[in-house]
Amino acid sequence: MINHEVTHFNYPAGAHNNEVIERVKKYGYKSAVTTIHGFNDENTDLYHLKRIEAPEDFLLFKSSISGSFLTMYHIKDFLRSKK
Repeated sequence: MINHEVTHFNYPAGAHNNEVIERVKKYGYKSAVTTIHGFNDENTDLYHLKRIEAPEDFLLFKSSISGSFLTMYHIKDFLRSKK
């Protein structure tokens, strides 16, 4: 239909369990995305990949994935705790 192999899966509405994950693997998908918010790292299970929201504001998106957003968030919390 799209003339391209699809190798990554998106759990519909994020719904998944061990049986679904085994079927996703059985049908040859290399990874699958959940609806769980968060970041992934080298230890993240490829069949439990998290997502981050992509806001319309590109600079906000860029700062959230670069780590600068998290740094500013921690600084803001630190400053609030000093009041």
